[in-house]
Amino acid sequence: MNISDPYGVLVARIQMGFYPPGSRLPAERELAAELSVHRHTIRSVVARLSADGLVECERYRRPVVRRTMGIADGWKTVALLMGNEAPFKPFHLVIRGCEPVLRADGYRLVFMDTWGHLDEATREREHAALQSLIDHPVAGAILWCQAPETSAELVTELQRRGMPIVAIDREIPGVALDYVGVDNAHAAAKAVKHLVDSGHRRIGFVAGAQDRVSTVVDRRRGYDETLAKHGFPHGPELFYGVRADRVQSATAHVARRLLAEPHRPTALFVVNDFYALYLMRAIRDVGLRVPEDVAVVGFDDIETLVAAEPVLTTVRQPFEEIGRKAASLLVERMRSPDAPYRHVELETAVLVRASTDTTNLPAPSEYAPVTIT
Repeated sequence: MNISDPYGVLVARIQMGFYPPGSRLPAERELAAELSVHRHTIRSVVARLSADGLVECERYRRPVVRRTMGIADGWKTVALLMGNEAPFKPFHLVIRGCEPVLRADGYRLVFMDTWGHLDEATREREHAALQSLIDHPVAGAILWCQAPETSAELVTELQRRGMPIVAIDREIPGVALDYVGVDNAHAAAKAVKHLVDSGHRRIGFVAGAQDRVSTVVDRRRGYDETLAKHGFPHGPELFYGVRADRVQSATAHVARRLLAEPHRPTALFVVNDFYALYLMRAIRDVGLRVPEDVAVVGFDDIETLVAAEPVLTTVRQPFEEIGRKAASLLVERMRSPDAPYRHVELETAVLVRASTDTTNLPAPSEYAPVTIT
């Protein structure tokens, strides 16, 4: 767990009664490990709590909680759980969207990083973060769920205990929640339609080999339905699986497979920009050209990824607006716990750039993408 504001977390716990008056704070070492900060940071936080009159420090003993102000009189805390995976960094846009909304309503935001280098590590980090919220509740949570199938039980337990939760980007099977995302099937259909309109008839699909999250399933559905509608092939022979924890070697394997195929696809729809970036590099490394030999479309419009050469055609997700809307739904849910759940899908656009068409497009540093809505 990675907490960006350990002071705010401890204040919230004191105000909400999880550290009752007269009790002692956990040991310095324990807090440092839990919040993923240095012990010196915990020491500074405790000194600040003491200066604010929330704890009383005694030499060689753990600080004693002096009083609580009541949550209505102090900071209220909302947790944002999502992965901070470099270079895929929509989290800063989501935060930029949701933090002002929460702050305007008297809440403060803490970020809990649930990304791990391997799939198993991600599941463990997400489970630890959700368990932490069970052990130390906050006013509400916004959740970009990394492991929906295995985290569903913990999310349900948080709901049972009364914690409002808004899911973003992907849904959690079997769990009713407020949700904010995009229509992934429709967005994928627009991306594939762009390739069809550009003259491509044999179009491959690139995604995680074992990825079953709702976003990937829906993007695959949009791809399949669009090609089926036009009578073009879209079977298993056009699926190219990769692994997130081995993306460089996996995309290199895909590129070699493309080079060896006598009837290789002339275009690829890639489930995200991260895979698309590595794949374009791998295609170049085996001697093929993008887009002359293989056109490539990504998904997300991550600034640090699309500015490769050639500049990546992609589907833009409105991450900042997703954060803003999720925060608004969470505030409404905290005010009206029994209101019907809301499912909000925001608009996407296909940004046409050089990875699918070199005709009359400016240089990479000057591009002004054509938008298909």
